[in-house]
Amino acid sequence: MALNSKKGLRFSCIWLLVALIFWGAEVSWAQAKFHPGSPEAKLSHTLEQLLKSKVLRKAKLALQVVSLSKGDRLFTYRHQQAMTPASNMKLITAATALARLGPEYRFRTEFYLSSRPKQGVVDGDFYIKGYGDPYLVYEEVYKLVRRLSHQGLRKITGNVVADDYYFDIKRLVDGWTPQTQKCYTPETGALSYNFNTLEVSVAPGLSLGDPLLVWSNPVTTYVRLVNQGRTAENGKRLSVKMVNSHGKHKVYITGVLSPRAKTRVIYRPVSDPPRYAASVFRDMLRQQGVKIEGEARTGLVPYDAVLLYEHRSRPLSRLLALMNKYSNNFMAEQILKTLGAEFHEHPGSAAGGAEAVGEFLQEIGVDTAPLYIADGSGLSRKNRLTAESICQVLAYMYSKFELRSEYIASLALPGGTGTFKGRLNGNREAKRIRVKTGNMNGVHTLSGYVGSKNGEVLAFSLLINNYHGYADQLYRFQDKVCLELANFNR
Repeated sequence: MALNSKKGLRFSCIWLLVALIFWGAEVSWAQAKFHPGSPEAKLSHTLEQLLKSKVLRKAKLALQVVSLSKGDRLFTYRHQQAMTPASNMKLITAATALARLGPEYRFRTEFYLSSRPKQGVVDGDFYIKGYGDPYLVYEEVYKLVRRLSHQGLRKITGNVVADDYYFDIKRLVDGWTPQTQKCYTPETGALSYNFNTLEVSVAPGLSLGDPLLVWSNPVTTYVRLVNQGRTAENGKRLSVKMVNSHGKHKVYITGVLSPRAKTRVIYRPVSDPPRYAASVFRDMLRQQGVKIEGEARTGLVPYDAVLLYEHRSRPLSRLLALMNKYSNNFMAEQILKTLGAEFHEHPGSAAGGAEAVGEFLQEIGVDTAPLYIADGSGLSRKNRLTAESICQVLAYMYSKFELRSEYIASLALPGGTGTFKGRLNGNREAKRIRVKTGNMNGVHTLSGYVGSKNGEVLAFSLLINNYHGYADQLYRFQDKVCLELANFNR
């Protein structure tokens, strides 16, 4: 969604006043002329030298560093240049979600029956209506099914029907590569199970020539495993491919594994998310002793259906921590569509979510003219952000007491869990760094907060595009920038 329209004029005078008051601090962000030899001048000189590194070669880059404690801009380099942000886009999605929905927002999943059960028997269908829960994973569904079976259900004469019409039927975002067999590009759906992926495990047989041992999680009738692999010393490499033909889903396992090979666990995205979720619920209800005579289907919950149970997800603040720390694309897209459904249009869409994000950015004083929001995860190469706009969002979230802790806690930290886990291990200054990474071919971005040596809180955004060197070398460069900020002392 292009953000250079006049839609921003619609926000209220109150919001405008708040934005102007807050971003009056923008004046103090103007690049100051530091005295030679001052800590600020030394930091600026060091960063300038780092940006001249041969590692960057012909890469395009932008960097901005601001002090949120002092309100001044410590360093800028092409900070207003619009660039591809990769997963740094999740910083914007998370900020909008926290500000608009609130840290305690919970996603609903509702369960209905065609009629009231009589002696545990439902004469009709069992309905599941989704509202975009991005974390309806195995553990959650298992607890749900146990709870539902304890409601006294013994038999359902009809079908298990999935209603996911809270979102539109556009499963993939514009700019994404259609069904690439990569688990990080799953389809979206208002009712989705386990990030809309299937886990397939493959192990060698007992002896040479034996078929491979294969199984899936979940074990479900939604998909059939076609095992064409063999146990051998060498040969064609292992391949696990999901195929959807005429509504029938199959996973073909081909190739070989050595008898000494460890079990491989491979994740594949599924198509038709609501039917996948309905199939899993049906299969797991059967495992709990509920007899279901019908099939897994999609449809709308009738107006006269009987509400059996309403499930609430974990609070949004905890879900954002999972999204940002592990850079989960699926969760980001579910949240973006939820923003669209809640604040723009029904059913929720990526375009509606992008409108909500754009309005949030305009309300907090961000110049959206050079920006473009295509998705919530950053996987689309159509996205455009500037280092300045990211720093503005970081500053705004830090200024809001009711949002600050949850937002910062969602970011990755060195030596912890998530995408920054293996970096800066053992470094004392690293404990004062909280970041969001962003990586895809040719694009490497890093933005977040750093606590300086004297206790100042710094926000920074480092965007690098058109990089064609080794990723490890670039990571070391990024780490050096982070450490320089952590060691800053004035």
